[in-house]
Amino acid sequence: MGHLNRMRVDAIDYKKIIARPDLLAQIVSVDACSEKCFQEMDQLVRSDQGSVSFVLRMANSAMYNRGKPIKTIPHAISLLGIDIIRSLAILSVSRAIFIKSGNALFQKHVWQHSLLTALACQQICFETGESKLAEEAFVAGLLHDIGKVLLNYNCPEDYPVILGYVLEHSCSCAEAEQKFLEINHNDVGRRAVAEWKLPSYFVDYVGINLEVFHS
Repeated sequence: MGHLNRMRVDAIDYKKIIARPDLLAQIVSVDACSEKCFQEMDQLVRSDQGSVSFVLRMANSAMYNRGKPIKTIPHAISLLGIDIIRSLAILSVSRAIFIKSGNALFQKHVWQHSLLTALACQQICFETGESKLAEEAFVAGLLHDIGKVLLNYNCPEDYPVILGYVLEHSCSCAEAEQKFLEINHNDVGRRAVAEWKLPSYFVDYVGINLEVFHS
């Protein structure tokens, strides 16, 4: 297995992702103590049709439903509270970013890993008394591999091959990406923060190779 289609960070199409990564930043920034928080969250959720559908579906599920059908986002917010709606909206947007890749191997090893990382980050905040940071930590976990998503979108034939190589040789994704594409998901993630005009601190989520801590 030699070099695949070599890439450059500035050659990545950062608009290939249909879902809106900027929406995650806006949802996280809503101040639950503000008098306008319900209105702000309602507007943000309703700006994304996928989030509307997902939030209402989850609000009416056995996990959250309290006996009365929930038909609107304001109704869902008033019954479930701003924090639950925020979590559902974050999950909806991030899931759309990952799942639309369409590749089973990618979904299993990147989406599932990212979701488990997000849940772990959130739980750490709860257990260390930093519950105010729990939602941001959740987003950090979800987005820490967003560079892999962009590489997969831009190299849909090559990237599953790279994942297969990683699993076969037990090496890091960044190492395999650099070997075959000559760029890696950490560099792509850092560039994505600027391209999507996300808050600069998002670089701390996506620009660090967490795989070094797994060894």
